[in-house]
Amino acid sequence: MQGRSQLMFDLRPTPVVLRLMIVLFAIWFTFAVLINFASMQSAASLVQEYLALKATHVIPGGFVWEPITYMWLHELQSPMHLLFNLLFLLFFGPPLERRWGGRAFLKFWVLAGIFAGFFSVLMGLLIPEWFGDHIVGASGSLMAALVAFGLVQPNSEVLMFFVLPMKAKNFIWIALGLDILFFFASNPTTSRVAVQTHIGGAIAGYLLVTGNWRPSLLRDKLRLKSIDAKRKRRAGRKGPKLEVLPGGRGDRDLLN
Repeated sequence: MQGRSQLMFDLRPTPVVLRLMIVLFAIWFTFAVLINFASMQSAASLVQEYLALKATHVIPGGFVWEPITYMWLHELQSPMHLLFNLLFLLFFGPPLERRWGGRAFLKFWVLAGIFAGFFSVLMGLLIPEWFGDHIVGASGSLMAALVAFGLVQPNSEVLMFFVLPMKAKNFIWIALGLDILFFFASNPTTSRVAVQTHIGGAIAGYLLVTGNWRPSLLRDKLRLKSIDAKRKRRAGRKGPKLEVLPGGRGDRDLLN
């Protein structure tokens, strides 16, 4: 998928994206009915104590499944949390699925969400007064998808707030910057913005698309940078830049 027109007008959900949207809505609707209408305290306790992500539940509590389950839940008090996430998934998910294929996109989605979950646990343990509360939502995976889109289609044009056109590679930084700004503009101890999860998702998206999570690739890049720096010092002049070429492998292969 390339170009502005496809991103703006080809919003038909791809198969995996459509299934994800259905699953996320179905889970939210089920718990909303059970908790808000049927007043089932057992369902509320299940979400709060066992499925939503909380740092102290994972360490030392041992609830190691929470960095996986939290990404399938959303705030039950208002549908806006879910609707915004579904909207962003519809915008940025299909281009990636068409580029990588359904299986690779689903793998990316799940791995990014898990990474963002464990990153949130780390931040919750380090700064519990800011990041120690319960977390639900697919925002970590969505932020990873946004970063991935900006990396694989950096010059595609997106409309920020549906009005301001800008290149995808610039939209990444503005979105992250606004996220952090809104977090600190509110009281960090009471903010409901899981900025740590968003940052974790952004890191996951970068690592998965670039392949820098692989020690061998990262080592080769660092080695070539060192060789290039030494060669320039010896030559006393600026020479051609050396970089790792991953043997014809594209960003889809780096997910495997």
